[in-house]
Amino acid sequence: MKATHFSILMLTLCTTTLFAAPMGRIKRNALLDADSLERWSVAIGYENQTREITIDGDPTARLRADTLFASLSYDVLANASIYAGLNQSSADRLGTVGEMDEREDIDWFAGFQLNLWEYMNESPDMFNGRFSLSASIEYANYTAADASGTEAEWDVTVIALPIGFQSFTGEMLNKTVDSALFFAGPVISVIDGDISDGTTSTAFDESNDLGILFGVDVFLNENFVVGGQGQFYDDYSYSFSARYHF
Repeated sequence: MKATHFSILMLTLCTTTLFAAPMGRIKRNALLDADSLERWSVAIGYENQTREITIDGDPTARLRADTLFASLSYDVLANASIYAGLNQSSADRLGTVGEMDEREDIDWFAGFQLNLWEYMNESPDMFNGRFSLSASIEYANYTAADASGTEAEWDVTVIALPIGFQSFTGEMLNKTVDSALFFAGPVISVIDGDISDGTTSTAFDESNDLGILFGVDVFLNENFVVGGQGQFYDDYSYSFSARYHF
């Protein structure tokens, strides 16, 4: 059931109606055309969260959750973009609670990315590519529940400042790809959550908010990108995504 719901979600989010005309008539102008889509991107992906949390005074409790997501982004400027999306989660550990995979709610997230600085390097050939510094902020809402009625909801705010290097050198890359962007930098992630069994409610938050972000985006062509990233605080979290820029 959950897979069916998420398939419908991604189909709805990633499909755009290009023509709107009554049956029997043909309109010359489309509601949207290629030029109006060139600032838009769509993405789908998977995220794993593994974090130490503080709950009931225990700073070593564990949060482990899996999330599927789909998003839509828009380039407001050449160096800035905003995005928003929907996600669905399950947790296999939250404090002393085990499997929480009964919830079918759809949650949401939104963020902003800004390219602060970039430098195109041409020599030596091994480092032929673009160096960059960017900043991003994201807010995401997650929920999970188990069969007994125990429910959890948590919000995560992430601020990152990665340094990137986008390589265009054939010697470093397989000839079948256009380029690859390698990035790493500091990240702050704040968790604000609550878990309830229907009668009592307990708040929880992150045990460590400062970590390291690292990852790679592989540009298969000018439009299609696949990538993965990891975050380390007190344990590793990671995600994978595929993105298409119109």
